[in-house]
Amino acid sequence: MKPVISIQPEKSLTKLLLELLDSKELLKCLVWRDILVRYKQASLGILWALLRPGLNVLLLTYLFGVVAKLPSGGAPYSLFVLCGIIPWQLSISVLQTSSTTFIQNHDILTKIYFPRVSLVISNLLVNCMDLAVSLLFFLPLLFYQIGFRPENLLLLFFLPLLLTFAFSVALLVSSLSIIVRDIVIAVPYLTQLSLFLTPVGYSTTLFEGGGKTLLLLNPLTGIIEGFRYSLLGIASPDLLLSVFLSMGITLGFFLLGFFFFKQTDRVLSDVI
Repeated sequence: MKPVISIQPEKSLTKLLLELLDSKELLKCLVWRDILVRYKQASLGILWALLRPGLNVLLLTYLFGVVAKLPSGGAPYSLFVLCGIIPWQLSISVLQTSSTTFIQNHDILTKIYFPRVSLVISNLLVNCMDLAVSLLFFLPLLFYQIGFRPENLLLLFFLPLLLTFAFSVALLVSSLSIIVRDIVIAVPYLTQLSLFLTPVGYSTTLFEGGGKTLLLLNPLTGIIEGFRYSLLGIASPDLLLSVFLSMGITLGFFLLGFFFFKQTDRVLSDVI
């Protein structure tokens, strides 16, 4: 016997937030469930939150800093890469998991109604735990090596910008994956390419003309450049432009994500 599916009317952003507040206990359960699924069977557990960025830093430092000998703005190349790896790692993890968020939870979605955005937010929060572990471990080491400076306070701006970007990507990709299933297949390839199409292991100053324009249109570029300025004091010539572009593109992703989410939310149980 098929479950009774209740088609919900279109929601404004305010109504969606109110629904989410009413279901905060459900959100806690979803986050805890996802944490257990991710780390329960892993021998190293939460240590993977440090090993993944740490190994990436070692690899990119060797490739770009030792072999290619690219400039790092005067900072140690490992720290230069670390400031790019931290925001990139969160964004890519959210992209990978959000593409299957609704598909993997189809059993729940077809039985009861609850704010579907809870699944998107729980996915983001689980990945944010890895981000928090990385920051708590690496930031003290970074401050110990280069000292504390007033620019470090700008991290309080760039960190929320990163989280907003990650949520916007999660909302957009999770909604589109219901309409276009090819996204689930395409995401792994995009994540592999993104490491080299994003200035994680190199500086934007290496590019000119059209190449630099394309790089600046990557919303992660402004966020990474902002992390490097706030943590290392390295200011690229296009820092302000890249940050404003990141803010504008992030807003565009959010609006698109909210639009597609409203469209799929009404019929999600039918098409999942």
